[in-house]
Amino acid sequence: HSEDARRLFEYALTQDSGDGLIYQAYALLEQQEGNMDAAQRLLERGTSADPNNVYLWNACGVFETRRGNLPAACRMFEQATVLGPRHCPSFQAYAIALERSRRFEEAAEKFECALDIDPNSVPTYQAYALMEARQGYHDKARMLFEKGIAIDPRHAPIFHAWATMEEQLGDYNRARDLFNAGVEAAPSSVALLKSWASMELRLGHIDKSEEFAVYPKMG
Repeated sequence: HSEDARRLFEYALTQDSGDGLIYQAYALLEQQEGNMDAAQRLLERGTSADPNNVYLWNACGVFETRRGNLPAACRMFEQATVLGPRHCPSFQAYAIALERSRRFEEAAEKFECALDIDPNSVPTYQAYALMEARQGYHDKARMLFEKGIAIDPRHAPIFHAWATMEEQLGDYNRARDLFNAGVEAAPSSVALLKSWASMELRLGHIDKSEEFAVYPKMG
């Protein structure tokens, strides 16, 4: 199937060699196949053919972040944010790359830019909160988690992230409350259920042989 897809992409490029989204989709196929050098070449061809495509520059930045090439990623995200000053995902991804580069103040600035663009972006609140938590600013992290949940009280990943932070800090009651609230809001979230059960197992509140059943008042 991948060879068929490649033939289709190659044909598409003969019809429109200036469409950056074709290069982006083709590069994604190569990434999924593990052909990272081929993916990189396609992204480079794409940015040459369609140099004003903010989505393609953002994709390049994400690609380089995943490869651990953070200086290149930051250059790509800088280009994306210049071309798309209202593109929230580019600012968020740029912030993540800056954090991984240990440029924390700049990362916070980019997170703030992302939230100025889209004040309802729950994933941005979550990513920003996690950065603050990793820096030891747990009260600020809680404030950001709270804001995200207020926007979307059924967003399982933000409950999971916050509960995990509290568990790591040893506040098991607060973690349990958050896991409980998250499961009530998103009962199909396997990640929440699994993490909650794992915490209770480590605390000795459930046995491996039991069905998963935890109670909010366990102390």
